[in-house]
Amino acid sequence: MSPTRGKGEGAVYQRSSDGLWCVSIELPGGVGRSRKVVCRKTKGNAIEALRALQDELARTGDIAKSTMQLSVWLDYWLPNISAPRNEPGTTKNQRGHINKWIAPALGRLPLSKLTPTHVRQLHKAVRDGGGSSTLVVQVHATLSVALRDAVREGKMRQNPCDLMDRPKGSTAAQKALTLEQTLSLFRYVMTRPLRHDWALWAAYLLTGTRRGELLGLEADRVGDVLDLSWQLQRITNIEDAPPNHVYRNVGGNLYLKKPKTKAGTRIIPLVDPLLSILAMHMEGRGPGLVFTEPDGSAIKPDEATRRWKKILAKAGLPEDVKLHGTRHTTVDLLAAAGVPAELRREIIGHSTREMTEAYRTKGNLPELTAAMKKMSALLSDETSRSDTSNTGSGKEAGQP
Repeated sequence: MSPTRGKGEGAVYQRSSDGLWCVSIELPGGVGRSRKVVCRKTKGNAIEALRALQDELARTGDIAKSTMQLSVWLDYWLPNISAPRNEPGTTKNQRGHINKWIAPALGRLPLSKLTPTHVRQLHKAVRDGGGSSTLVVQVHATLSVALRDAVREGKMRQNPCDLMDRPKGSTAAQKALTLEQTLSLFRYVMTRPLRHDWALWAAYLLTGTRRGELLGLEADRVGDVLDLSWQLQRITNIEDAPPNHVYRNVGGNLYLKKPKTKAGTRIIPLVDPLLSILAMHMEGRGPGLVFTEPDGSAIKPDEATRRWKKILAKAGLPEDVKLHGTRHTTVDLLAAAGVPAELRREIIGHSTREMTEAYRTKGNLPELTAAMKKMSALLSDETSRSDTSNTGSGKEAGQP
């Protein structure tokens, strides 16, 4: 009997049944004596394998066991590693990627056996299943981050996703309204002041905010500025919400979500004509959400999107311009008004760390206010000129 060896020292022997040279190395933890055994055709190759195992043990404190299947790791990874650091929506998407694509295609494979070829097979399975190129990118990202964490925890040596090119999604440009189309829609919206949602569309066109930012805007955050501290989100898996994230339920599965850090808060100066539009819209209203259904309940994000398409159709404009496209339109309007690129990025919210800090301190609020006034003046001037040119035409300005 060979003498007892310490953890990580290893043993080299030739197996009598098939003549292969094997190395056995004792692993830390576990119940009883846990070992990793690797066999090679020659003694030299076996010794090289032993040294690699010893290096891995010294580097990570453990050695990846080839018996752990990918599905077993994913079952542990999603609730214990990924969910605590992500938004519930991200966790929901990752769960869908795993259950529908990753586990069926690769789940039975051991972590240590995964290769770039297997990852490409996953890409093909998604495409063959009717998935778009964007979905391929998303599924790849879920697998990649799960395997990255497996490497960090010593469950595997190398992430095969790092050994290959990332898949590419669709490069189709986001459609946006032109300046002329924006003016047409703005005029149409202004002919509907008695409708409960007219101010909402004016606000989207004049601020470039994200869908949830305006739907989650509350009366006490409207003053000289719009304080976009919360966003309205539809969350069906709130149980997955990380403990350090703040949510407020506003009915059903609708929640107001607050940014994790102060840097995530965005401030937009409030100037005319939006200042007057919101004042008229909020007259007689109490605290709570600024934009609501007629009964005072929150507007569901999907419902806002549906109504956006409907109002585009009524105004005689292309219905394939997404509500998110108003952000691109605002960028174009700011550029047309001569607003510098740095301020455009700050207003729209595509900011670097330094710009985000400037938001938080509000040190550049006068510059942002001047920029918003330039854009608003552009819209007002163009609308006035267009209304004048249409006088006597027999057609009311703003009608499709």
